[in-house]
This record gives sequence, structure tokens and C-alpha cells, in this order.
Amino acid sequence: MFKKFLSAHFDLIMFFALFLCALKFTYGMPNFMDITLFDESSYLSGGVNFLKSGITGAQVGPIYSIWYFLLSLITPQKFALYYLNQQILTILLPLILYVTLRAYKIPILNSAIITFFMLIAKVNLDVFTKVYHFATISILISLALAQKPKTFTSSIAIATIGALVGAYIRPELFLTFLIFFGIYLLSFLFKIKNLKIKDYIILGAVIITSLCAIKIFRGMPFHFQNGDRGFCAFGPSFGVNWVRWTHSTLNPMTNWNEIMQINFGTATTVKEALLNNPILFIKHVLANIPRTCNQMFKCFMLHTNILLPPLVYIYAEAYMLISAIFLYLFVLLKNKQIPIKQNFKTNLRPIFFISIYLLTSLISVLVIFPRTHYILFTGIMLILLLCILLNPKESTKNHSLKQIMIPALILFIITPSCFFFYNKTKSIPKPTEQIIRAIDDLHIKAPVNLLEAEGSLNIYLDNNYCSYPEYSKQPDEKYWDFSKRQNLNMIVVSPPLLEYSRFRADTQFHEFLADPEKYGYKVIPIGEKKLLVQKSLLNN
Repeated sequence: MFKKFLSAHFDLIMFFALFLCALKFTYGMPNFMDITLFDESSYLSGGVNFLKSGITGAQVGPIYSIWYFLLSLITPQKFALYYLNQQILTILLPLILYVTLRAYKIPILNSAIITFFMLIAKVNLDVFTKVYHFATISILISLALAQKPKTFTSSIAIATIGALVGAYIRPELFLTFLIFFGIYLLSFLFKIKNLKIKDYIILGAVIITSLCAIKIFRGMPFHFQNGDRGFCAFGPSFGVNWVRWTHSTLNPMTNWNEIMQINFGTATTVKEALLNNPILFIKHVLANIPRTCNQMFKCFMLHTNILLPPLVYIYAEAYMLISAIFLYLFVLLKNKQIPIKQNFKTNLRPIFFISIYLLTSLISVLVIFPRTHYILFTGIMLILLLCILLNPKESTKNHSLKQIMIPALILFIITPSCFFFYNKTKSIPKPTEQIIRAIDDLHIKAPVNLLEAEGSLNIYLDNNYCSYPEYSKQPDEKYWDFSKRQNLNMIVVSPPLLEYSRFRADTQFHEFLADPEKYGYKVIPIGEKKLLVQKSLLNN
């Protein structure tokens, strides 16, 4: 009886095996992963302060901050919360991908192998800004559910809600939502004579849900006229290309405002940048095309090694993997085992949905930059599309329990253990966590105004700490005027701060750094950085 139960639940067995693989792979993440500041920690802060500050703005991923809030109910300690989220999303993404592949009737072993390599891929573990992991998971769930309804109208209604949820995680997905919503309304109008009461109920639910989301999350996630968030993403990304073209010594991540003024004048939105210098804008987009292809290969083919030592000859295993994929497809195509035309005809609905996601996500990748977390979503949509089109013919022979258990066991055995590797072979530096803990160990209770270019260190410190980023200094403001205005009493001296144009050319700042003790500061070396602390803080 037990054997019959297992035979009827092969997917459950494989899912559980992949879950064990994921646990083995991600075990002990805090021991080999550093804290990521900027956006990721801002989402965490929004979640931790949810009850006090309320829902964050529509453009800054409010649903992701709510997710962090729910996790904070498990562990309110911020370091533990950060690492818990990293591990959960690293595990969830490949598992939900497996569920979606099976919803599209991709063979169980094929789905398991794809999921396994997604688990150990560079784009899964090494992407520390996990917001696109969360967005991709929500979209995958909606795409899997959209397979259930028999009618296109009901199916696209689910896809529309999925895109809406995704838009309040990543604002650029709002464009996909608008496309889906428009198509949904058109499909509704074309079939209005044949619709049933439940179709009207679903339409009402979609409209009400959309309006409620706009009301609850305080507006639309993407403002077409005021693209401040998009411009802040575009600026540093363009700066990277511009520095490569001009061989400039400017740091594009810290001096992107200066670079944007040189090339796009007074532009403050992506649209204005395009209008002010269309030729350079197009050059930027074209330069991102080959870089996107290169990034796609690195993100999905590079993985934690399973045959060779984990960080030795990583490209060798990547080339072996891509060769195995091409060989597998070549054999199937040669034997006419892949009915591409039939797959296309029988899967028009999911192909249509995925294609829209793929095309709209490419806009972000090409206009902004092929950053790893952008590539994650685009790559997974491409994988889904290719899996559907290249799905081999279904075998008439049913799998046996042995044919499922043996591959599941092999996958678990060959799954690399990052904890074992990093702790046994090398010491992983964690500079961000190191400096946070060093500041915390000072046990300062007085108000601290901290100048830093790290990305809001105060998120992980006590409430008496207030961070002032490097760009809070005005362009022509002298250091001592700035220091007095912000009442600074602690500074983290790091390369990003020193390279920022407003400090790089400030003689007062460099005079201060030459002898901080003269101005009443104690110098505390922390790795490659220095912490300057006003002595009066240490005496309290």
C-alpha cells in the first residue's frame, strides 16, 4: 500500500528531495555571506518598522517590505532576519520553478535537473538583493495557476493579478500589468455575448483588487512622468558604460550625478535623458545587448561546482553544462522527439503570457543595465519559454518508483555544501557585518550622526544612530559647514566616500583626514576602512 502511495506521488517525492538538496546547499549561510546594504536593507527596515511607519510607498516594493515584516515575527533580530530571508528565497525560487515546470507538463526528471542547476546557479546564491527573487516567485505562482482555467478570459485574469502583485514588488512590472489588464478587458468585450455570471464576478474582483492595491499602497508603482527611481537606476548604469568608453577615473557608482550632467544636462528622468541626448542614450542601450548575453551565460551557466572543487575552473563546468544541454537537444531533435510546432500550438496561452513578461523585462535590462537581479527574472522567463517549446514527446511508459528515487538520491549526494566548503577551505571576509559589529561594540548611547557611503549602516544599529549618506553634502558646500549643519560625530572612511566628487575635491575634508586626532576624533582601523569617532562619544 505504501509503495502504491509513493508511485502515485512521484512529484511529491522529487519536490521533497529537491527541498533537502536546497537545505544542504544553503545550510550555514550566515557563515559565508555578508550583509548587503542599500535597497535590500531598506526593504528590511521597512518591514521591521511596518507597525510604526506603515506601508512604504508604491515605488519601493511595499509587498516585499510586508514579507520582511512577516519574517520579523519569526526572528526580530535584524542580522538573523536578513540571513533568514536570504536562505528562504534561495530555497523557494528553484522549488517554485519546479512546480511551474510541472504545471506546464515538463517531464519530471527534466524539471528536477533544471531546478537543481537553478538552485546552485550563480544567479540564485550570489544575488544578495533578493527582491527580484520574491517578485519572480510570485509571478511563477501566478503563471502556474493561470494554467488551470479552461477559458483564456479566466486565465488572463489570474495572470493580471499576478502581474499586479509583482508590480508592487518591482515597479517596472507595472507595465506588464497594464498590458495584461488591457488584453483582459478586450478579451472580455469580444466574448461578452457568451460570458457567464462568474466571468462578470471575476472582472469585478480584478478591478476592485486593482483599485484597492492603488489605494492601500498609496498610488501606482510606476509614474511615467516622474521617474525619479528609474532615473536613479539609470544614472549609475549609464555611468558604468560611459567610464568604459572614455576611460574616465570617475567612479560611476558614486559620481553618476556628475556624469549625467556632463552627458544629459538637466535631465531628471529617463525620458528627459533620451530627449536631451538620444544618440548617446541609444548607444548605451546597444552596448547593453552583448553585455546581456554575456551576463545571461554567467548567471545561469556558472554554478557552484559539483565535479571540480567549488571555486576552481568554474568556467570549465559551465562549458560542460552548456555542452550537455546542446548534446541532449541535438539527440532529441535528430530523433524527432521534440514536436516544436505542436508544442507551440498546444501552449499558446502560456507562451503568450511568458513572452510579454520576457519583452517587458528586457526593457529594464537594456535601458538600465543587465544587472544580475534583472537578469534573474528575464532568464527564468526565457528558460520557461524554451522548456515549453522544446518539451520532448511524452513517453507512454510510466516511471517506476526506482526511476524516481535513484535520480533524487543522486541529486542530493552531488549537491555541494557551501557551509562545508567555505568553512573548511578559506575564510570569507564580511566587511559590512564587521564594521557594523565594530560600531555596535562601542556601546555608544548618545545620539550619533554618522557620515558614510556604505548604504545606511544605521539600519542594523540602535535607534540613537542616524546615517547621512555622502550625497547629503551639497555640491559647493565645504566640509566643516556640512559637518556643522549635520552635527557629524562619526565617519566611516572608505573608498566610496573618498571617491565621491563632493569629498574628493574638498581640501577641508582632506586636511581633516590628515590628522583627525587634532580635531578631537579617535581613529579605529576596521579592515581596509577607518572609523573616526568623536572622543566625546567614547567618554560618555
